[in-house]
Amino acid sequence: LVLGPYAIFATWRESGFQIREHVRVVLPVAVFALILGFRAIWIARAFFALDGSAEAPAEDRQQVWSYCTQWSWPPEETLEWIAPGYYGWRSGEPTGPYWGRLGRSDGWEQTQQGFPNFKLETLYLGAFPIVLVALALYLAFVLRAMDRPDVVFWSLAALLTFLLGLGKFTPLYRLFFELPGMSSIRAPVKFMQVTQFALAILAALGLDGLLRSILSSLREGTARIRLTGFQRALWLTGGVVLLAALWQAVTSSAQVQKIAAEGWGQAAVVIADNRVGALVHGGLLLLGVAGWLGLMLRARSEEVVHRLAWLVVAVMALDQLWISHRYVQTVKAEGFIAGHAVTDYLKKELGQQ
Repeated sequence: LVLGPYAIFATWRESGFQIREHVRVVLPVAVFALILGFRAIWIARAFFALDGSAEAPAEDRQQVWSYCTQWSWPPEETLEWIAPGYYGWRSGEPTGPYWGRLGRSDGWEQTQQGFPNFKLETLYLGAFPIVLVALALYLAFVLRAMDRPDVVFWSLAALLTFLLGLGKFTPLYRLFFELPGMSSIRAPVKFMQVTQFALAILAALGLDGLLRSILSSLREGTARIRLTGFQRALWLTGGVVLLAALWQAVTSSAQVQKIAAEGWGQAAVVIADNRVGALVHGGLLLLGVAGWLGLMLRARSEEVVHRLAWLVVAVMALDQLWISHRYVQTVKAEGFIAGHAVTDYLKKELGQQ
């Protein structure tokens, strides 16, 4: 979705409007993409050929729309990018039941029919990557301290796919839905996977831009870039998030009663505690990245700068490792490859099949 347009963009960035260069670079990319996707396109042709939803009665058309957009990313849950588990870990999880709106059936509030919600994964990114994304935008557009073309491309890619991921919560997905064959695609939240990819590129660009600027000032003896406003915003945001956690903790009893009244019963206590923990986690990491940025800007040697750069990579990795145990578990391989009564029977009855 984005790598194809990026090939065209990168060719234009390097060679301008030289048609020969575009043919030399883009044509092989297009052919290779077609080879990779041919089987899927061929199988999906039936959906495009039989897609008559545009001519269907309005009532049926609305049913298709509701079906296709049920898993639209609720915009308020973007808080999960920095506050892991604030909306719960997943549906039915005793240590953190999901209580948001993702997967909710249309009209559920009135009819109580269908799904109240359903979610099994996390879209947590972490405060460090998010701040690096913001840093890339700040360096490129406010300070003009780094090249902007790639930042522009990946920012637009992240924004567009994020808006598509919101599905029914924004008008954009309705336009996408009306395109031929697109009404056969379900779960707009899948676009958020591409958003995460684009944000990862932006975070890398932000760290790279910061390193280049600091190392250049060390080698040439020039003044460091000024990030005073950016740092203040970080400290303020981290403080606000921690204050929100404190408020949630102080009003815990009222929060529990409110959550229980919404139908969560005994799970209300767990939900309230997870909210506080998620905000504390996000707030502390925001303050941590603010402190790390201050150390980077005060570093007096290239060795220290490189060590601090690896430190932020380590922190991000450990942060993801801490979250991953909620979703990833190891199992013994014997449970899948060892023989037992069922496999023995199937081998005997089915032979090579």
